Amino acid sequence: MVNRNSISSLLALALTTSCIPHNTRTNDSKLASGAGLLLFTTVIAGAAYKFHSCLSIDTQKLLAETQKTHAKITAHFAPAFALIDTHQDPRMLDEKTLASCAATGLARQPDELSSSITAMTTSIESLKKAIKKTKDATAQDALNVRLQEMVESHNHLLTVQTVLDAHKLYFAQFQKESVVAQKYAREIEFANRHLEKNNTPARDKAALQYELNSLLMLDGSDEALKYPYRTFAKRSCTALKELDAIIPQINSRYPTLAQDTQNVATTLRSFHAFVVNCPEYKKNEENFVKDAHKDKELRQQKEHYNALEAIERERLKDEHQRLQTALALSEQLKQLELDLKRTQSSQEKTNEKVACLENNIISKLHEAIHKLQQADLHAKTNHESARMAHNGLVDYCKSLEARLRQLEAKEQQPPAYQSVVTPQQPPAYKEGN
Repeated sequence: MVNRNSISSLLALALTTSCIPHNTRTNDSKLASGAGLLLFTTVIAGAAYKFHSCLSIDTQKLLAETQKTHAKITAHFAPAFALIDTHQDPRMLDEKTLASCAATGLARQPDELSSSITAMTTSIESLKKAIKKTKDATAQDALNVRLQEMVESHNHLLTVQTVLDAHKLYFAQFQKESVVAQKYAREIEFANRHLEKNNTPARDKAALQYELNSLLMLDGSDEALKYPYRTFAKRSCTALKELDAIIPQINSRYPTLAQDTQNVATTLRSFHAFVVNCPEYKKNEENFVKDAHKDKELRQQKEHYNALEAIERERLKDEHQRLQTALALSEQLKQLELDLKRTQSSQEKTNEKVACLENNIISKLHEAIHKLQQADLHAKTNHESARMAHNGLVDYCKSLEARLRQLEAKEQQPPAYQSVVTPQQPPAYKEGN
């Protein structure tokens, strides 16, 4: 919703734009046009606030959203809007205007420019649909005013995009040259102050050497702190190659940028030559070679120690596996011993059972002999009956003796439990008639 806060923010934006430093105003009429655009936006927003209470909630919401989008985009690209005239052919811009556009950082944000164009296009479509849909004259007037603002800003964005596309080479090379110039700004300033054309120091050498050492160590990296002269010479060579590659590409179409790039390259090359000719540079090179040799030896020693460590790890691994195997075999041996003890215990129980059976048989044998003796006594009264009883007892004793022999024979073999058949009882003695 359009409110007093949004109007205040637009006024503040307009005042901020009017206070842009003089060195950024490369075209006073274009800056005035940009400020006028912002003031025009503020006036329209004030008029919208005057009758916004008469609008529907959907219309107020749409106006608030589009106003927010418009204010954000125009504030971000206001410097570019002030420099680029929408009625001028973008391909005919002079290098001074291009340099001013590049200095705003416009070329570093192509994605943001593209997204802004998309957002503005979406807002314009939403406004057009709302105008066709509403029948309220007041709402149509407010939406048309906002649509006019959005279309004008959208045209500015498209013009900026056209400039970037038409002078893509300029902005790309300007960016490269600016990066090098900014990175080596202290070195270039040092060369401009203290070095003559023949690379001879213009003041006391000791003081100059101290300033040079401090300057080269500002890099802050470990390599720059150990070998400041060598590090700078190495990096500046890369930067000089980049600058030398830029100049032929832009020399014919953008001579001013080519000359600026040449000036930066010449000054930086002068400083590079001065550094390389210093005795400290030679010392840095010698120290670097010695340190590189030491580092190589240390790396070789480390690799040797790592190899020995790997061998030791493999040995320990094999030893661990052997211990695990020995423990497993020990557990198996213990289990076998337990099984053997169980077997021996079972055999002892079997032997006890066999002995018990033998005792029972002997007891029964004695009982049979006693009965036989009694039968002999009775045979005196009845010889025939006694003879028959005697024969039966003799047979019974023979069967018992045969059974004893079998038991004795089994004692020679591994004991095994067998069921013992109770011998048939001898025939009962009957007294004869």
